[in-house]
Amino acid sequence: MCGLCGLWGETAHWTSVASALPGGQQATDRDGLLRARQVQRHSINRVCRAFGTSIADWNATSWIVTSASGATEIVGSLPELWRAVESVSKRAIDPLDAALLDALERQCGTRDSQAQRD
Repeated sequence: MCGLCGLWGETAHWTSVASALPGGQQATDRDGLLRARQVQRHSINRVCRAFGTSIADWNATSWIVTSASGATEIVGSLPELWRAVESVSKRAIDPLDAALLDALERQCGTRDSQAQRD
């Protein structure tokens, strides 16, 4: 697929940062949108690391999913992103997988916090 397809300005998916504003308003502040996308990218990359993949934001319209081996896919929404992570990592994503949850806890340091509460 041509890389420009991600720039044609398709309607934002409900999971996109621009659609996530209160009252369904669209982001009009470009800097605010870019900051929100950066926070979203950081959070998504925490999950992607467990699968040997990473994502990058492309022009605040698409996500670039890349594996450690260099396989790359360009997608436009979060549902597409997770399918691409599965595709380039050759692993199924199960959000309730104990190994994934343990990896995320280690990244956040919540494992120690949880142990202290128990």
